[in-house]
Amino acid sequence: MAPTPGQVAAAADANDFLRRWNGVHNFSLAPDLAPFDFEPPGVDRLLAELLRDPDSVVVNGGEDSFVHIPRRDLREHLLELPIEQALEQPLSLCHYDLRRFDVPGGLLEGLRFGLLEPWRRFLEDQGFSLTDFFRPYVFISGPGCAAEYHMDFSHVLACQYFGRKDFYSFADPEAWAGPQVRREMLQHGHNAYTQPIPADAAEAEVVCCRMMPGDRLWNVLQTPHWVLAGDQISLSINISHRGVRHRGRLCPHEADLEHWKRELAKEAEAE
Repeated sequence: MAPTPGQVAAAADANDFLRRWNGVHNFSLAPDLAPFDFEPPGVDRLLAELLRDPDSVVVNGGEDSFVHIPRRDLREHLLELPIEQALEQPLSLCHYDLRRFDVPGGLLEGLRFGLLEPWRRFLEDQGFSLTDFFRPYVFISGPGCAAEYHMDFSHVLACQYFGRKDFYSFADPEAWAGPQVRREMLQHGHNAYTQPIPADAAEAEVVCCRMMPGDRLWNVLQTPHWVLAGDQISLSINISHRGVRHRGRLCPHEADLEHWKRELAKEAEAE
């Protein structure tokens, strides 16, 4: 499924971001909207060091966005390869504890002041309040690899630093992932690799945001999507948010989640 990229316009300014942030469609940010001043080291150094870190999750990359394949650990295999060859492998690497690399001389020195704090200030300046669930993580995809169809239980700001990624979603997400589907995702604890794929999804109308180095994308909480990497390795540093409120109000999807959590807790107490 590969429609012509660029079908979703970027949020042009802060007011445009406010109109979109709590909707159902992912969108990119214009280059001059909340600019950052952080540049990580090259993807070759990042991959080499993160492969050696025991907290990295290193598995085979997805082959098809609508086929859930078994995952296997690739760390030892990749460590045996020269880094030039490792960069060409069908891999998926995630690391969720980036703050410990943000130290003088560290792998991600300057992450807080160059990326996290400017983004926090932008949100707070627009009237948002944030919780302590404001977490950076790195995601590396091998050439041509797919992040399979899934929903996230947080808002994600994806910051592309190397390679290309195409973020796909449905033109009408609610038709494919309405309240019943989203509630079941909460109730049964589905994740990216166990989420049921709706029938006829391959024939649905889709939209796309193409991400190149320097681009940022707001990925809406519990909006279904899938991601395809380009023909070279792809690197993004993402910020995950939960409990984001604007003028005291959660987005509709997260308000639904909180309501369903209370319902499920009452049902569990009654059993």
